Amino acid sequence: MSRKLKRRKPKNNFFNSIDHLEEELNQPIIGLRVLVGILIIAFLLIGSVWQKVNVTQLAQDIQQLEKEKKLIEEKNTELESKILKLADRKKVIKIAEERLNMIFPDCELVPLEQKYHQSNFNE
Repeated sequence: MSRKLKRRKPKNNFFNSIDHLEEELNQPIIGLRVLVGILIIAFLLIGSVWQKVNVTQLAQDIQQLEKEKKLIEEKNTELESKILKLADRKKVIKIAEERLNMIFPDCELVPLEQKYHQSNFNE
């Protein structure tokens, strides 16, 4: 003996629809929260990718600068050895005699001041 219970359907009247609309407006909009969450995740992912690209570019710049530094150090070492070779007194004299046709004096060099003072005293 089952009894069928009749459910009452709320009557569709103007006040019921206003109450239902008020309930929907008071509830937070789930779609907006999801959209904001997706935007935050997207910005975080874009920032992460940008940071990785930036780090990779900086690493390439560092490698390039290290190569340039090595080349400059090699050139510097080469120039220092050239300076040492050219600064040798014998080498300088040889270059002066061969290329510039200079001759090394046989006598001792005397400054002009001494020569001038000596000639004044002799007179």
